[in-house]
Amino acid sequence: MDCRNIDVPLTRYDAIMIGFCLPYLSPREAAELIHNAAALLKSGGVLYISTMEEDENNTSGIKTSSAGEHIFMYFHNARYLLETAITAGFELLLQKRQDYPGNSVKINTDLIFIFKKR
Repeated sequence: MDCRNIDVPLTRYDAIMIGFCLPYLSPREAAELIHNAAALLKSGGVLYISTMEEDENNTSGIKTSSAGEHIFMYFHNARYLLETAITAGFELLLQKRQDYPGNSVKINTDLIFIFKKR
């Protein structure tokens, strides 16, 4: 299923996991995905989001994979994602940052959210 088109009529879910796709979505597309997830969740449903956090060392742009391929990657701002989720009708249950080694000397930070639909 393409995360840019998750319209599934008459289906409501207890939980939705969004992982490994936000680095390929612009901030506008990420916001749209969060709003679409809200529409698909039952009241009290849980939304899990993980993505790479934007900071002074990690900014959106063309990146090179370990295989040498070039791709545009988006790093996302925590405040923007949090505000978008709250606007979409979620309350925050958990926000966590997990550092891991990136390319060369950079440290990448995974940003993890768990929300509950109000």
